[in-house]
Amino acid sequence: NQSSTIDSSNSPIIILTDTIVVPAVTADFNSTFFWNITLGDGSSLNTSLNNQTIQDLNISDCSVLTNVLMNLTLVDEENQTILGAALLNTSIEVDIQISPFGSTTSVINFSRAYEEDNPAEVCLNIAIPTTLRFRLDATILYTADAYSQEHYHFQNFTLENTSIPQDVTLFDLFTTDSTEFRITFKNSNFVVVENALIQINRQYVSEGTFKTVEIPKTDTNGQAVAHLVEKDVVYNILVIKNGVLLGTFNNVVAFCDDVVTGACFINLNALGSNPDAANIVSSIGLISDFNYNETSRVLLYTFSTVDGSTRNVTVSSIKFDQLGTTNVCFESLTSSSGTITCNVPASIGNETIIVEILIDGDLVLQNFIQAGREFDIGDAGFFLLLILLLSFG
Repeated sequence: NQSSTIDSSNSPIIILTDTIVVPAVTADFNSTFFWNITLGDGSSLNTSLNNQTIQDLNISDCSVLTNVLMNLTLVDEENQTILGAALLNTSIEVDIQISPFGSTTSVINFSRAYEEDNPAEVCLNIAIPTTLRFRLDATILYTADAYSQEHYHFQNFTLENTSIPQDVTLFDLFTTDSTEFRITFKNSNFVVVENALIQINRQYVSEGTFKTVEIPKTDTNGQAVAHLVEKDVVYNILVIKNGVLLGTFNNVVAFCDDVVTGACFINLNALGSNPDAANIVSSIGLISDFNYNETSRVLLYTFSTVDGSTRNVTVSSIKFDQLGTTNVCFESLTSSSGTITCNVPASIGNETIIVEILIDGDLVLQNFIQAGREFDIGDAGFFLLLILLLSFG
């Protein structure tokens, strides 16, 4: 029996509400319920019977279950080739917690070690109903023979029908190329921050992009260990906690004071970050930077997700003039971070170009630029709010 809350503010309409914690079930279950209403004169009446279906949500590997939640592929960080599962004795360990949306109290937990199993898959027993959302947090620990042991974290990821499956590439660094750096992050008050994700984005020069190669999480001392290439590689580092960007640190080159003694430290402080380096689009969980150079006629769109998830990001640009429209470029990238490059040919002239950003196929950002003129967000601006309302309202 449950007692209900009565709302008579819309009199003569009376609304009765009740919140019930549904117990865990091992199979789909139908529960019958009715309302008993006691009137002021002491008499009572019962409503007709209603049924509530409680579905069993299970998570396991994909040997039996078929609704893919995660597809984890372990690759060599340098050449990005898939590591042979048996040849290199690959290991991918997964620890997942699923909680009600807006809560951190997990209702489903799953842990498993995938030994010599690459790619590794995690599945659900049912497709997530379109009306439901959950919070997902996950720790992924991975390694292989002659490779470093590294971490990748999901934090406050919104699990819903449209956000899965998650295709995650796990980049592992060859041991002889790897140096362990202890990263410490402090906020603007010089206080260490616990449970913050340190998103390590490595530059791949020949591809003109950055890719997320590791996401460790800070401990109670605000520290995390990252596996970096010393001196020779450029990194962008984002610090994120529960979807909130705490700091961005661009063009970081890792230098170790003493490799022999292991004195390899990177100290990050929110006061030293690049506060204007990114635009946060919280409605779609994306941190992004839009830039156009009128001299080189190159448009760059750099992005990172705030929860470690992978998204399909597309940049579409179209010339618009009195003669109609002409496609300029259409480039896509599926990743948790990266840079999409669009080259505007000289044949386009200095005409107006419509630039659209699509996330998982949905239009979320739109802007207008003039091909021969420097981009100025103050002049053109993002038509963000309207597009978000149209796309997600």
